[in-house]
Amino acid sequence: MKILLLVAEHGYSFVIQAQALAKGLTQIGVNNKISKITNSSVSKRELKKYSPDIIISIGSWHSFQSLVIEPKLLGYRVVPWLVTDDKKSNRVSKYIDKFNQLNLLLTPSQICKNAFIKGGVKENIIKVLPEAVDCDFWKPIAQKEITSLSNLLSIPSSFLTLPVEFNPTLARKKNVPILFTMGGIATTKGAQEVISALSKVSDKAKKQKWIYIIKTWPSTESMTYSKKELELATRLKIHGIHYLTGIFSDVFIRGIMNICDIYVSPSRLEGFGLPLIEAQLCEKPIISLKNTATAETIIEGKTGFAVKSEIKNGQIRANIDSLAKKIDILLSNKELRQNMGKNGRIHAIRNFSPKIIAKKMLEIIK
Repeated sequence: MKILLLVAEHGYSFVIQAQALAKGLTQIGVNNKISKITNSSVSKRELKKYSPDIIISIGSWHSFQSLVIEPKLLGYRVVPWLVTDDKKSNRVSKYIDKFNQLNLLLTPSQICKNAFIKGGVKENIIKVLPEAVDCDFWKPIAQKEITSLSNLLSIPSSFLTLPVEFNPTLARKKNVPILFTMGGIATTKGAQEVISALSKVSDKAKKQKWIYIIKTWPSTESMTYSKKELELATRLKIHGIHYLTGIFSDVFIRGIMNICDIYVSPSRLEGFGLPLIEAQLCEKPIISLKNTATAETIIEGKTGFAVKSEIKNGQIRANIDSLAKKIDILLSNKELRQNMGKNGRIHAIRNFSPKIIAKKMLEIIK
């Protein structure tokens, strides 16, 4: 069997999704190739040259025309593996007839499946298949590497004494917990809720201090939201927030995952929650949000916590008191953090490793 993984034109996360699946397919001996949509169209020449038995289309419902309709018109068997979201699921209606002509539609979470159903897609054609994550890459790294990266994020100088919350190297030496959130726009990952929750943790946790690292994409929109988060932190007198804004390698991000003690991402909007799997593979406890896709990535109370959710302005949000309680628990208990982290890696390997997902994929499409 020859499988072509056809990836949406926009969205680096879809490329990562395809690469992890490709690794799993290769591990189980399945011929596969990754191809990316360019100029909003599939390459007819590449399809003809590779001549796949089946095409797995990876992306969002935004790209349904190029990912599904075009290759089907060329006579290929196509199985879409798509994300959608509840807020915009009404747009599925543009292609609802085409969706319902499919024999199979894959989606990475139950939340996405519910959104497709809400948009009018037949429930019986939808199967949930979570994304694969490369467990050979995302893993705990050597202490020497962690120390080197931590030093790069700090200012070592005998003439400058920074408070511990502004010095990751000193924080690690003094066992000051480091929290981490990343996203193109951190606000959508719940960063504002995390900042609000940090103002409500116990006096014990406040006295202990912490560092909160937020990684964002370098865009005007992202920076506009970051400004609002910093203004919120100023009003709440929250210190120790570090922004990493830029385009970074996976090796660098893996390093930050290893530096942190808690990965916190009560995302307002999420189709799956890839970073939460990456964090668990790096043996970090997770804080996610109930009634979202991120909650599907953890084992409650064993690899992390899913906090209570509520609806504000028509959008899901973390309940601040619930979030503060879970952050407080993990800030105050190093042993619990370590145990959850170890459980998290075992859980992630068993359920999201490339070989496991590739086998599940073949079982479904056959």
